[in-house]
Amino acid sequence: VAISGKTIDARNARRMADISAVRTALAIHCAESVTTTLSIGVAAARPLVYNTVATEDMVFTNVKDPDSTGTACAGTADTKCEYSYNNPSDGAVFSPDTTTIDACDYYIRFFLEGKTDGRSYATEAGLIPGA
Repeated sequence: VAISGKTIDARNARRMADISAVRTALAIHCAESVTTTLSIGVAAARPLVYNTVATEDMVFTNVKDPDSTGTACAGTADTKCEYSYNNPSDGAVFSPDTTTIDACDYYIRFFLEGKTDGRSYATEAGLIPGA
């Protein structure tokens, strides 16, 4: 059981590091780029972070949840999921599906294991871990 708890802690630490790195990259892109719009390779209601089209200074193809099933995080799902962008105005899904993300105005959902409510998110204003 102790090993299992340490494994969960390690995966959560990786998740926090991944999301912090994405936030840093988006902040730099926001501050230094002429355009803040980033393309998503596949139109979706909850685009996956790793589908962000690479730019000169950002490549997210390997930024994936360490233990995910590949399903995008949803606001109502309290289970392991893949990091995903959601509508920055309310954290809900994009409707209609989107193919772009604003590096200066975003909402990324992710999940932390072992919490009463592991649903977590990050915006340009901060990172909010689950309770």
